[in-house]
Amino acid sequence: MPDFSHWDSDGAKGQCSTEGLRTSGQRIVAQEFTLIGTTDIHLRIQTICLMVLTAIALAVALHWLKPAVVPFVWAFFLSVIVGPVVNFQVRYLRFPRSLSLMTTLALVVIAIAVVGGLIASSIAQFAADSSQYEGTVERLVRSVESSGILKTFGITLPEKLDVFSLLPTGTLKGVMLTMTNAMMSVLSRGMMVILFAAFLLAGDNLRDKPEDGVVSEVESGVKQYVSTKVIVSATTGILVFTVLAALGIPYAISFGAFAFILNFVPTIGSILATILPIPIILLLPGISTPATVLAIALPGVIQIVIGNVVEPKMMGKSLDLHPITVLLALIFWGMIWGFEGMILGVPITAIIRIVLEKLEMTVPVAHLMAGRIETRSKEGEDYHAGT
Repeated sequence: MPDFSHWDSDGAKGQCSTEGLRTSGQRIVAQEFTLIGTTDIHLRIQTICLMVLTAIALAVALHWLKPAVVPFVWAFFLSVIVGPVVNFQVRYLRFPRSLSLMTTLALVVIAIAVVGGLIASSIAQFAADSSQYEGTVERLVRSVESSGILKTFGITLPEKLDVFSLLPTGTLKGVMLTMTNAMMSVLSRGMMVILFAAFLLAGDNLRDKPEDGVVSEVESGVKQYVSTKVIVSATTGILVFTVLAALGIPYAISFGAFAFILNFVPTIGSILATILPIPIILLLPGISTPATVLAIALPGVIQIVIGNVVEPKMMGKSLDLHPITVLLALIFWGMIWGFEGMILGVPITAIIRIVLEKLEMTVPVAHLMAGRIETRSKEGEDYHAGT
């Protein structure tokens, strides 16, 4: 009989060699996937490092270019606010675009002049009435001294007491002066802002714009945020002014203007707007105790209700920023541009998040800013299942 044993041996060898090739192929594919994953990780790390270096360089440049950049940013947001007013006049009132720009900017100038005049008049009135409040504070201090509390701590007061000279620079008086100077600085640069806004509005047109894309999303988010903030801040300022004026508190208009402006600073602004009237209320002579309690409590209730109930429902997800991101934005932009940076920082950060979300390599950073932390566990499970 023919010997077929060598056929079985050759078939077994062929089968072993096929299995060996298949195993080695799987190993090569696994190595390729591992190499691709490692390259992707390295590329992401390089991108993050470049972003950090770019952010540091931009921060230095923005701080150095503050006199020119800040007015332009103000002008951008101002053009977003008044742009619909210009378009309304052109479309429905049939005004020429140049006339619409002139009337709209004239209204902006009047509004800035009114706000600046109210703040300046309130400061002048406060300076004129400072002796009255100083006398009230001195009587309170003398009553505390007569009770013997100061002697217990070894504190002696001079016969002629200058109360305001005893206040350190870090007290509420210094804070009020700093905030007032910052606001007056914003108003004093109003002409440059209006000039920039005029050029931005003049460059805009009524052509149909694409409904998708980064620019459209940025414009939509900024419009929703700014318009909501203006409405909410104006409502807060009017309510605070109405309450304080009804209770007979002086400088009610000024405190209403402060509430309107400070409400643009998330979280911190509402707290400062609530604290500012308290020293005047406490030092006001002839005011009853119920009126004092109401003058302190009602503005706080207004801030809490509007800030925690009304504004979140109106704002929706126009910002889509985590509270920690908002806090870090306040600190970062406040360090670069001061008080103005605290107002402008949140919408600027929201714009940065929108742009980062459109770039594939920076999507995780955008999700992190929004508070959506994603893991790679699912990706790892799919990889192991495929191998």
